[in-house]
Amino acid sequence: MKILVAFDGSPTSLKAYKMILELIKKLSEPSEIHLLYVTDTPMIKPFRIHHDITVGVGTPATISFIPHESIGREELRRIHEIMEDALAEAEAYGVSVDFVVKKGKPEEEILREAEKGYDLLVIGGRDKPVSIPGLGHIAEAIVRKAKCPVLVVR
Repeated sequence: MKILVAFDGSPTSLKAYKMILELIKKLSEPSEIHLLYVTDTPMIKPFRIHHDITVGVGTPATISFIPHESIGREELRRIHEIMEDALAEAEAYGVSVDFVVKKGKPEEEILREAEKGYDLLVIGGRDKPVSIPGLGHIAEAIVRKAKCPVLVVR
C-alpha cells in the first residue's frame, strides 16, 4: 500500500501519522509511507529525503543535501526537527518513510502529489468551523477534490 501523509508537524498531522504507523503495524502489510511537507519558502526545486539514505542505525538524520541557499535558516531548522521526529517514530514501528518537501499552497501541492498513484491520502483535521465539522479548510478542499481515498484524522 502506498500512503501519502500530509505532514506539517502539527498535533493533528502527528496524530494522523502515528495512526497510520499503528495501522500498518497491525495489518502487517508491506507499505510505503511518504510524508509531504509543504512550505511557502522559496526553493530551487522540491526535494525528497529517503529514510534508508538519511538514517542508519545510531546515525542521526541528515538533510545536508537540501539546497540551503533556497530555504531560510528557521524554515530549514523546522523541517529538520519535524523530519527527525517523524523518522524516529517510523523507526520505533520498524517502518521506512520518505519525506517530501515542496513549495506552494498546501491544498494544491497535496492534491498534486496525491495524483502520483497513492492508495490512500491521510491528513489531519482541525477544530475550526467549516461546512464539514472537524475538517479544516485545507482538509475540506482535499476531501472534495482528491481522486484517491482520503482519511481525515482529528
